[in-house]
Amino acid sequence: MEEKKRHTCLKLQINGEEAIFVKGTWFDTHFNLSITDGFTAWYCYASEEELKQRAAQWDQPVSEYVQLSESYLGFQQHGSIYAFADAGDGHKRVT
Repeated sequence: MEEKKRHTCLKLQINGEEAIFVKGTWFDTHFNLSITDGFTAWYCYASEEELKQRAAQWDQPVSEYVQLSESYLGFQQHGSIYAFADAGDGHKRVT
């Protein structure tokens, strides 16, 4: 039986000027993100094991952590300011 999945596609305003596009594929226990600014693309494959560790840091079940991640990375939150931060080794972090 195939695991249920949901998809989101979002144009996210960065610093009120630039835009990035975030395509999310959301499962109950993990998710995948494809992010582009039109010039460069980044991919995130958040495994079930990685999410267990992250969720435990916030004292949350994995399903709640995935739902929260989807709400912030699948839909632009009114009043939120998004930015790209250098995460080292050529990686970027959306903050």
